[in-house]
Amino acid sequence: MIFLKVLLVIILFGLPMVPTFWAIQDIPKRKFLSPRRKIVWFITVSTLPFIGAVAYIFFERKKTEPEETGINGIRDRYEKAKDSGIKLETEEVG
Repeated sequence: MIFLKVLLVIILFGLPMVPTFWAIQDIPKRKFLSPRRKIVWFITVSTLPFIGAVAYIFFERKKTEPEETGINGIRDRYEKAKDSGIKLETEEVG
């Protein structure tokens, strides 16, 4: 009987946390329209665990795309900076 009570508590309180933890890990890995929007969603998901995570998954995640990581991400950021007219200092390899 106690096992069923413990299982019920885990299901009622643990299961709704799954989308929250997933969203908390997903938000930093995605490109948002602005850094401010990313921060707002992170705070929303953190302070309103289940509701904020479900809202992020259904409404905001569709508007984002994965961030490039590794050498491709560095190359993309370099190209964007170069295209925007930012003066870049590069080392000469001799």
